[in-house]
Amino acid sequence: GLSMIYSFYDPDLGSRAGIGNYIILDHIRRAVQGGLPYVYLGYWVEGSPRMQYKIRYRPMERLGPEGWVAFSDAEQKTLIDHAARSARPEGIVDGSGKDGVPGGQGQYQFQD
Repeated sequence: GLSMIYSFYDPDLGSRAGIGNYIILDHIRRAVQGGLPYVYLGYWVEGSPRMQYKIRYRPMERLGPEGWVAFSDAEQKTLIDHAARSARPEGIVDGSGKDGVPGGQGQYQFQD
């Protein structure tokens, strides 16, 4: 498989809106071209607003005590619907956060 856990970008660059989804789709394309059966998006925590984008990609599996288990279509649809209802309304994009979660990257900048 191909892992996404080391892919990153600066979410404060508004001109690059959607780049995260593009990176995921590009990795999926690369995996297909390379004959790789999986793309690993990294761990997912149910209910974590910052991780909800991952549930839009199908099929999705989770690691449990018995190994990897696929989400059923109905279960994944329910999770997607819940994430969509919980998201910030469209049009409210003030650049102060990512994925509808407050907190820009300014807190991580070095101070003189």
